[in-house]
Amino acid sequence: PGHQSRGNEDNRQGWHETMTTLSNRPAARPVRPIGRHCDGVFLQTRLTHTLTEFVMAFSVFISYSTKDLARARDIRRLLMKTGSQVFLAEYSLAPGSELTPSILKAIKGCDLFLLLWSTNAKSSEWVPQEIGAARAHTKPVIPVMLHEGIELPGFLKGMKYLPLYKDPNRALAWLQRNVFRQAQRKQQRDGLAWMGIGAVVIWLLNRDRRDDDA
Repeated sequence: PGHQSRGNEDNRQGWHETMTTLSNRPAARPVRPIGRHCDGVFLQTRLTHTLTEFVMAFSVFISYSTKDLARARDIRRLLMKTGSQVFLAEYSLAPGSELTPSILKAIKGCDLFLLLWSTNAKSSEWVPQEIGAARAHTKPVIPVMLHEGIELPGFLKGMKYLPLYKDPNRALAWLQRNVFRQAQRKQQRDGLAWMGIGAVVIWLLNRDRRDDDA
């Protein structure tokens, strides 16, 4: 008990000395409100983080027949590993969604239109319309031929296609690398654009700060 009492006295004395030291310190400099007067480095860090979030992922729209869903699902899974956003109506649309406007919006916003072409796609009600929309919006198109013995539709005749039926593993590996490279280029391009905007914003804020300080 005696040792415990001495320990309590030492603790009280130490606490008293600490509080005395803190009370004798000069008052802290008031923190500037966050806004145009905030520190430039802090603003740049926050702005960089914010702009990074606005860099949109590379977007791929897969046009397919529901009869080829198994193959479309495998390709979607493969391309998602590149960090891309992959639109596949079966999984990308919630029940109750309006199909036509949702699909047209996805095509308009995509960076790549991936066509899974087959006899099923040729007889599909949706696929030819999706091809027309992609061409109307001048979207880059990669036709993937699921089997031989079929020609590309009129919109795409003369375009080189990816023959998935010949060597699926090799074709899918090429497709994944191609999408990954395009996604990287888009990220770099968009990142530079947003950073340019951020630099202008920081310059304007610093200019206002100098004017107010003057």
